[in-house]
Amino acid sequence: MSKTGIKILRFIAASCLLAAVIWYTNPAKLVKTLSSVELRWFALAVAASILSNIASALRWAHIARLFSLTAPALPLIAIYGRGVTINNLLPGATLSGDMLRAYQLHKLGNPLGPSTLSVVLDRFSGLWVLCLVSAAAAALWSGTNSLTHDPVLAQKLTIYAALLGSLILLPFLPLPRFEPKGQSKLDGLVRSWNNLAQQLALFRNNLPKTALQSVMVQLFSSLAFWLGGISVGLDISYWLVLALCAPVFIIAALPVGIGGWGTREFAAVLVFGFAGVSGETAAATAILYGLCAVIQGILYAPLFLLSKD
Repeated sequence: MSKTGIKILRFIAASCLLAAVIWYTNPAKLVKTLSSVELRWFALAVAASILSNIASALRWAHIARLFSLTAPALPLIAIYGRGVTINNLLPGATLSGDMLRAYQLHKLGNPLGPSTLSVVLDRFSGLWVLCLVSAAAAALWSGTNSLTHDPVLAQKLTIYAALLGSLILLPFLPLPRFEPKGQSKLDGLVRSWNNLAQQLALFRNNLPKTALQSVMVQLFSSLAFWLGGISVGLDISYWLVLALCAPVFIIAALPVGIGGWGTREFAAVLVFGFAGVSGETAAATAILYGLCAVIQGILYAPLFLLSKD
């Protein structure tokens, strides 16, 4: 199947998911919920989302410099902003913007391979810390509310925190190394793998140094989600939202549709339903979070005028 055909299928799949969510939550209720949005809270959500992306760009710059790439902070913030714009225009969730980021980092005078790897590891670092932060928030919430608030939800969050905790161990699994035995194509692949394993080990050893930046990203991202929810009547604490955001953000990052639309709303209705949040409120919150990205995409669009490529 051609790339165009795959993109069309992704768009159709995301549209069907979003339509299913709207049908499940009751279109009339969802429209009523969205029409009641308090703009002051939504404006704060947009501001928190902008801060999250700035922190993401600075984390990426730090990771790129680990591999001795030319990665000045301000140009990479601009490149990251262009990526956000592309994410809201082209199919592939965050994949389209990530491809643009890798290419434009390469155009700063860096090799394309390490430039691409820095983007991949930046994305991985964010997801890793997302699991870490959500697991910690879930464990803390369940520990403090197991007796006084909602013991059933606390029990579920304890299991959920344990599952996320197991994912946190993934970067620390040993990386196998192989010895090339000649000049065959297989030996070329072995050498490439060993080189990649060496770079991954360097990243892993420096993972704690990027963790603080990633924590800031997740705190601001979850804050944007929570503030958007507050604007339409979401009635749960920020810490519970922080605990539940991991699967929503991970599923939204899948290369389906445009800008995570459809997958994000589906995940939000499913995950936040466990916390007693109504379908229309969860869906509206996810839609507003997506609109935060759309607004940023519009704001960052003029940055393409500053790009030479």
